[in-house]
Amino acid sequence: MLVGSVWVKKRGKPLNERSVYNLSIQKIASSFSHYLEEIGDNGLIVMDSRRVNQNILTSHSIFTEKYSFKRYKHAPIIESPLFGNSKNHALLQISDIIVSGVLFPLAIQAYCLELEDNIHVSRKYIEIAERFGRDVQNLQYRYIEQDIITNSINYRGGIYVVNKRGVDLFYPHA
Repeated sequence: MLVGSVWVKKRGKPLNERSVYNLSIQKIASSFSHYLEEIGDNGLIVMDSRRVNQNILTSHSIFTEKYSFKRYKHAPIIESPLFGNSKNHALLQISDIIVSGVLFPLAIQAYCLELEDNIHVSRKYIEIAERFGRDVQNLQYRYIEQDIITNSINYRGGIYVVNKRGVDLFYPHA
């Protein structure tokens, strides 16, 4: 199962780090909660630790979503996120490798390849997209929610992309 969040910012326009991070974690927690409901199990989120005050804000945002807004039905996420150091946890290291070695290059290839004067952009990312794009697409946990008011169907989960030119769902090209 693969869920995550990618933010594509406008050049020269900073993002609000706190809002971006907490919103991303809330979306990941929502998708994870839905997945746990689907398989009839409980789970726990373990995150790479940042500064203590940042961890507290993130944990509180999930706590608030879970208990105040009751967004995670039947509480399959059994606790607010726990924090570890990726130097000590193999699964956090694997997540870091997937994000920095695969997901980041896929996002750059999909949304920023024309920015050739940017240090983060490389034409070699096309090779990564060709090699891993289909795998990432197939590993995403995606589900459908129907809006009872508008009767519209909304796709949720997977890799959620906020592109400051619009919001797109990330389907890497293979």
